Amino acid sequence: MGLPGADVENSQFGFSAVTNRGKAIVSLSGEFDVLAATNFEERALEVAHLPEVDDKVLTIDLSEVSFINSRALKSMLALQETLAGQDRAVALREPSTPVMRILEMTELVDTFPIVDDAGQQLN
Repeated sequence: MGLPGADVENSQFGFSAVTNRGKAIVSLSGEFDVLAATNFEERALEVAHLPEVDDKVLTIDLSEVSFINSRALKSMLALQETLAGQDRAVALREPSTPVMRILEMTELVDTFPIVDDAGQQLN
């Protein structure tokens, strides 16, 4: 399936997407930095709007992200705002330790629902 994000310019960053039973999961890996954040929102929105996706929550798997900066956080907040305007939401799946540290430092940890691998909310 030709899911968005197959060609990523930054070799330190991975973006992949899967759909299953109406749900969409975007998995990120590596360094989520300025370069990676450039097209993140657009690619994630494409996934959320695939015809086979009927779930109102787009899950972003951050378990393999080793670094995240403020530009990447801004792109996730922009995605959340855009989807909220469409009666949809963003959930973060199993953020890595570096991601959780930044979410806590920036007091954004309660801004996004955080879910485990089974989709159960943790916060």
